[in-house]
Amino acid sequence: MVSLTEFQNRCEVALKEALIAEGKAPFDQKIEGDNEPYIAGIVGDVHVYIYLDEAELVGKKSYSFERADYTNDEELISAFVKAVLSVAAGAAPEEKGSKRKIFFRGKPI
Repeated sequence: MVSLTEFQNRCEVALKEALIAEGKAPFDQKIEGDNEPYIAGIVGDVHVYIYLDEAELVGKKSYSFERADYTNDEELISAFVKAVLSVAAGAAPEEKGSKRKIFFRGKPI
């Protein structure tokens, strides 16, 4: 059985609740990764990834939300969820995530 972190569980629940509140379908998701499990899913045309302690969304652009850039997990999760909703609606996110340069090299699921 795969064990997810508290952060992953809280982030997943927050995203699902936000989607329901917006009248959107829950995101299609699965658990990936062997040594470090992560949640991979799709919201509309947006690919979302919830890692051990950070989250990422990939639409026309990639946005990474890393723990080091936020005061606490609640801030990170809130910023990530708002960004997913914005990008899924076709808008640019207000909060763009990490201040570091992002190099997404994986192929979309």
